[in-house]
Amino acid sequence: MKKSLKIASIAGARPQFIKLAPLIRAIQINNKSNAKQKIEHLVIHTGQHYDYEMNRVFFDEFGIPEPDYNLEVGSGSHAFQTGEMMKRAEEVLVKTGPNWVLVHYRNFLFVLGTNLSQFSSISTH
Repeated sequence: MKKSLKIASIAGARPQFIKLAPLIRAIQINNKSNAKQKIEHLVIHTGQHYDYEMNRVFFDEFGIPEPDYNLEVGSGSHAFQTGEMMKRAEEVLVKTGPNWVLVHYRNFLFVLGTNLSQFSSISTH
């Protein structure tokens, strides 16, 4: 069997959690099957939304497991949030060393993902 593929998904808002849920289910199905390659999937929550209605409700309703990492960025201007996400996400990505980073596109997460991929050997999708 091949070495497992490590994928990190970065999400932080409702549209991203909606896109994340079927991906998690597909990875779980893959890993329970006789697939030639297992997938290790890390969920990184930006923490830009932290109240029940903007966050927890989606984990509960879509059956998304607790994030592996929460960047706990919190409130602030887009510039502040983006800067904090970049610093904190880089620390997690360097520590965990995923093969791929999936940025569930919306607003400044796109900036985060593209900038991080420019400065590392991690493939961003």
